[in-house]
Amino acid sequence: MTRTPRTLLGLRWIANLHVIGGLCLALLLWVPSFHPVLLRLIYGDTPISNPQQTIFWICILGPTVASWGVLCRISVDYFAEQPNKRTYRRLVLALLVWAPLDTTMCISQGIYLAAFLNASVVLLFWYLCHRLWRSQLSWN
Repeated sequence: MTRTPRTLLGLRWIANLHVIGGLCLALLLWVPSFHPVLLRLIYGDTPISNPQQTIFWICILGPTVASWGVLCRISVDYFAEQPNKRTYRRLVLALLVWAPLDTTMCISQGIYLAAFLNASVVLLFWYLCHRLWRSQLSWN
């Protein structure tokens, strides 16, 4: 039995947490007692003109985030099983397509928590992908 590299475990955890977090976010739609907490966590003291609609738009992102976690897990496992420069570049490209625009949009709307989470996930994911790629080079 071979030991799974810690970097691969870290990448899998990022993917798994996206699935769990996305499903939890979707389920929050049906927990109205948590809606004020969620709005305050995301928007702070900024007045919200239509809280119910805002909650819906926040929660509808949950299934999307969960599916990204599944796709991330598939991509990471494929990369770990068959490492090549093309797959590595595509994983990095996925980060570059998502992170700068998403983070800029969050900052422009004052949603600093999401911007911080984006930056943290991008740096961690890239670091772990890069380490896995470097370790794979030494295996081949």
